Amino acid sequence: ALGKLSRVGRLGLFFGRTKFQAERRYLYNFIDRYVRRTLEDAKDGEKFQSRHTFLHELSRQTNDVVRIRTELLNILIAGRDTTASLLTNTWHVLSHRPDIVARLRKEIASDLPPQKRPTFEELKSLTYLSAVFKESLRLHPVIPLNTREATVPTTLPKGGGPDGTQPVFVAKGQPVIYSSYAMQRDKNVFGDDAEEFHPERWLDTDEGKGIRPGFSYMPFNAGPRICLGQQLALMEASYVTVRLLQEFESIEARDNRPWTEEIGVTCVNKYGAKVALA
Repeated sequence: ALGKLSRVGRLGLFFGRTKFQAERRYLYNFIDRYVRRTLEDAKDGEKFQSRHTFLHELSRQTNDVVRIRTELLNILIAGRDTTASLLTNTWHVLSHRPDIVARLRKEIASDLPPQKRPTFEELKSLTYLSAVFKESLRLHPVIPLNTREATVPTTLPKGGGPDGTQPVFVAKGQPVIYSSYAMQRDKNVFGDDAEEFHPERWLDTDEGKGIRPGFSYMPFNAGPRICLGQQLALMEASYVTVRLLQEFESIEARDNRPWTEEIGVTCVNKYGAKVALA
């Protein structure tokens, strides 16, 4: 329900929300039960101090049930759907691109002992794997649209005028919406093959120029409000992908339909990723 409402934005005010409200109430009640239980446990100092979950850390800062619930939901939605969507989008591509899989296997076999569970440092050294995820996030950004609202009147230095070089005034309360989905397919930045999945564009080799697109590439946003979970999401996705490629020799696509965007809270393939591993 949340995904459907996010697609229509403020127009959702004109749609029936009975189902959404019921689902939201169920979710809030479920979370609040655990929040209140944790706040009650806080009265037992010794037992409470030995727990170090995010919920317990929040409970040390405040006893506001609504505030804690909101923070928990923020972490849950940001940390679960996004990484799952990244893996879904990437593996849909891998199941149709044996050439990319072959190069990934070669890099993994070269840099890691057979069947070894990779460490954080070892995952960081897999440059082609990193390029694959960068390209996946470029063509299929998990968060395809984002918005900010001006809290005070301000002026953007560029974007106005016939050639986009003039300042733009943004009034207080005015939303500014941008699409990483569109920006990251700009042929002026990524070349004539911007619509193609080409991980080599990110590599500093003779095969690619090691493109540096700056703010034209923002799958995790940028600046002081860049996604706090960026490295965690990439490491989780990298670890899962490496372990699957280590354990399974065969990757077969079970759905030959092209990737088709479905936009809700995140952007994923409408048909999922139907992949057989053996």
